[in-house]
Amino acid sequence: MIKKIFITSFILFSIFSFSQDKKVNGYSGATKYNSNKKTFKGTVSGKIIDETTKENLAYTNVSLTNLKTNKIVEGTVTEERGKFNFNDVVTGKYKISISFIGYTTKELEFELTGSKPDYNFKRILLTPSSNKIAEIEINEEKAIYENKIDKIVYNPENDINQSADDATDVLRKAPLLSVDLDGNVSLRGSKNIKFLINGKTSAFFSSDAATALQMIPADQIKSVEVITSPGAKYDGEGDAGIVNIITKKKIIDGYKGTISGSFGTRVNRQSLNLMLGKGRFGLSAKGGAHYSWPRIGITDYERKDWDALEDTNTLLRNGETYSQWIGYRGGIDMFYDLNAFQSITSSLSFSGRDKFNDDSTQIKYTGIDTSYNYKSILNSTSVTNQVEWSSDFTKKFADNEDREFSLAFQISGEFEDEETKINENNSLITNLNDGIGIEKTFQIDYTHPFGRTKKKYEGGGSGEKMQQKSEHRGRMGGGKRGSSGSSSATNKIEIGAKYIDRDKNFEYSTQENDIVPLLQPEETFNYNQKVGSAYLSSQFKLPRDFGLILGGRYEFTKINGNWDNNSYIPFENSYGNFLPNVVINKKISETNSIKLSFNRRITRPSSYYINPNIGRTDNKNI
Repeated sequence: MIKKIFITSFILFSIFSFSQDKKVNGYSGATKYNSNKKTFKGTVSGKIIDETTKENLAYTNVSLTNLKTNKIVEGTVTEERGKFNFNDVVTGKYKISISFIGYTTKELEFELTGSKPDYNFKRILLTPSSNKIAEIEINEEKAIYENKIDKIVYNPENDINQSADDATDVLRKAPLLSVDLDGNVSLRGSKNIKFLINGKTSAFFSSDAATALQMIPADQIKSVEVITSPGAKYDGEGDAGIVNIITKKKIIDGYKGTISGSFGTRVNRQSLNLMLGKGRFGLSAKGGAHYSWPRIGITDYERKDWDALEDTNTLLRNGETYSQWIGYRGGIDMFYDLNAFQSITSSLSFSGRDKFNDDSTQIKYTGIDTSYNYKSILNSTSVTNQVEWSSDFTKKFADNEDREFSLAFQISGEFEDEETKINENNSLITNLNDGIGIEKTFQIDYTHPFGRTKKKYEGGGSGEKMQQKSEHRGRMGGGKRGSSGSSSATNKIEIGAKYIDRDKNFEYSTQENDIVPLLQPEETFNYNQKVGSAYLSSQFKLPRDFGLILGGRYEFTKINGNWDNNSYIPFENSYGNFLPNVVINKKISETNSIKLSFNRRITRPSSYYINPNIGRTDNKNI
């Protein structure tokens, strides 16, 4: 059943997406595209230098103007070495305007063609000037919180009050989310949340989301999307909703390295980041470590229970705990633009965490029939290592930048090693619990905008307005990256398919001293889960500020499990779910709206609940 869904969806995608490269007749709502008028995109780069001192001019304003429309396409400032770079510039005739306080403004014209889409000015000399600026007026508006039809977006990079070390701290300021002291995240009171990174699932969140969030530095987060009414495009898991963490994509021309560190009362962090970029290729590497100070705790516990005759049982537990953990993370990211419309991205990420815990407890029990008094010493270690490799291919189209076809592949592995030792009254109990998990994912998506189109950018980005006045134009303002010829539609259709194959193996046993038979014989549990899905979703912008999302997703799940030593009977099960989604939104103002939604979600057990090992805290409790 899963193979049929996948093969059928792939054939439909191949026909549907690539047949759009030709002009469509007989349907007024279709996006028209003429391959004879195909537009290419290129890059514009250069370096600004003081003509007198030959020093690099950092933070110089550079604006890009389309000579045909005479409108500013994009604006930027030079980096510390005086370099600037414009990406995704449509072929045509342009000019750049370079301005800096105390220098004469310079304008240079050039042309990008299909045969030469990239233009490098190399060195541009600016002449010092004695002219003074009469007036500079800058108005900038950036929304920290955005209310969209299907989600609420928090932009921490625009929050000047934001002070955070990792993703856990960032989520504390996101709307509708709450985070406890252990880093567990709740959405409107429920912890059954599906976490995504840049719209994709990550195996790092499959078992311990709190630990995975601590692995993401706060300065790498661009925005957080809290999706309370997930559309058909998203997986059906997570009945509380979805939290999508968008990371920053850093584009540089040259190389850059940063070293950072922090020390705190709870957690300490050190990190190293290296970036290399040239033209259409970029490579970055990152690594870091974080660890806690030793934590000492004291526990006092008393429990009393009695029966109808008022006979009382009393349990007293008094003890001390000592715990500590250390973690690491790293990764390599790569992107390459094959041409103006096709790009490949690939990333390799890894992380790990070691946790140590020592617990010494005095236990006294006074019961009706029995009493005991003894000391329990518990030592536990937990070592977790994870690795994930993902690759994406994205194809955009010249007629509309919102039209997109993408393929994604991901493979990840998780390796767990846990050992717990309990020493009570000269009796030593050892519990071993090891796990290996492999997950493979293949995904295909296509977005087709249609309907009335509008200019996506003409001299300034939405949400950011800049006005400047001066005798000689002063400092040219930077706007949102884009091109004067790009457009976006008010409506869109999304279609896609996904296939997930999860394998999990658990090896476990429990032994008391050297006594045979074991309390829990050595056993290996093998679990497999396959999920095939396909979806169709549509979004419409209606009159009077109404919006509508309508879609459906079908997921087919097949699971099976068996034990190597036949401790239990093998099992196999399969089921299908149709997950409809409807959202109606009425925008009242920029910050207020009324939303009515209906969606169906499902819950699949995580690896934590699948593990059949019987965990122990002492000889009398499991």
